[in-house]
Amino acid sequence: MILFGMCQQSLTSYVINQSEVVAGFEDTLIPTNLIFLKEHTMEKTHFASRVSQFVIALLSLLYFSVVSAAEVEPVSVTASSHDGNVPGNTLDGSLSTRWSAQGNGQWIRFDLGNTYTVDNLRIAFYKGNQRTANIDIQVSSNASSWSTVWSGPQPLSTTGLQNFEVTDTSARYVRIVGYGNTSNNWNSLTEVDIYVTGSGSGGGGGGGSNGQIPQLLLDTMDDSEGGSPVQGNSLVFNALQAQYTTPNGNGWRHEMKVPPADRLPMDQTYELLQADYKIDLSDGGKMIVAQYHTSGLGTTMKVYVSDTNESGFFDSTHTNGIFDVYVRMRNTSGTELKFPLGTIQSGDTFNLRVENNYGSLTVSALGTTQQMTVQTSSADYLKFGNYLQSQNPNGNVNCGTKGDSNSFAACYNSFNINTALVTMTNITYQRIE
Repeated sequence: MILFGMCQQSLTSYVINQSEVVAGFEDTLIPTNLIFLKEHTMEKTHFASRVSQFVIALLSLLYFSVVSAAEVEPVSVTASSHDGNVPGNTLDGSLSTRWSAQGNGQWIRFDLGNTYTVDNLRIAFYKGNQRTANIDIQVSSNASSWSTVWSGPQPLSTTGLQNFEVTDTSARYVRIVGYGNTSNNWNSLTEVDIYVTGSGSGGGGGGGSNGQIPQLLLDTMDDSEGGSPVQGNSLVFNALQAQYTTPNGNGWRHEMKVPPADRLPMDQTYELLQADYKIDLSDGGKMIVAQYHTSGLGTTMKVYVSDTNESGFFDSTHTNGIFDVYVRMRNTSGTELKFPLGTIQSGDTFNLRVENNYGSLTVSALGTTQQMTVQTSSADYLKFGNYLQSQNPNGNVNCGTKGDSNSFAACYNSFNINTALVTMTNITYQRIE
């Protein structure tokens, strides 16, 4: 409002000064600071007054537009590729780090977490004072259909942040597509700030809204084991009811997975699964709730919920009702490593996020994040749901025979495993090939 008051005072003074240079006429000021001249000067005064009102209104509009746009912190950032200078560097607040990728059409994408009206961006370019980058700024509500809201060369020769006023558009995702620069075909951004209006709504990603299951997930994960888990806006996996058995499996399962025709190496795809997981599981139970399989029988990643005495976790005590949540990931050397994520009890809900960014795998839950560049195969694929392990919770020794459903039933019965339910809600799913 200080800016508005200064503009009003300045413009009032301007009209007063204009009237003073007209000799021989009497000017009268009234308390409202408006100027009235005699009849034969009314036309000039009316014009000046209309100009002042227009400028004040314009400045007021610009003022309120600026203050109503707020910076939003993206929930994730990914890119088509990078040279070791990773996408996350654009959000670290430092102009000395950067994201870089070579070639026309390379992109970096920001997920805002909710739908906002995107107002403007502030972008800083690596060596922006020595060369001029060419970019498109695009927005999308589903990360698949994109609208270009700004296109052209960077407007200023500077390494600092520079403003990009875009066509105001409702969107959840913002993507910057690079077309090299005046020196070479590298695309390098040091920092990106995104400004929006509105409070944000419609989180869920991948086509989902209002808590609905994203259609992209239903279209992609059309190969289920144990029947469809869809119940309204939830996915409910009940292994004890489905009793689905595979020849090499070690327990009953109820899962969704990518079908064989759509399986690709992890380093050739981007995929994100995020959901609230509610776990109902008998003491001593152990299940896998998400995993990446290789083209053979091996796995690249597995997320467990387990009430056993396997060592290395926060609780590691069997049959006490405290379930360790942990992840196993296989690195590029083929070594499988395990990492604790936290603990829960039966009936608890926690948020699990699994993101494969072209072979860089990130798993987050219960305030803990683990990231690793993982070993890939010719046909990796994501599975999730409820794979109930047939094991003795004290010592983790298998108590059934692989592929033998009757032996699994006997094992669960011997350890009083009579509840095993996974309910997924508020699901986000994205996949880019």
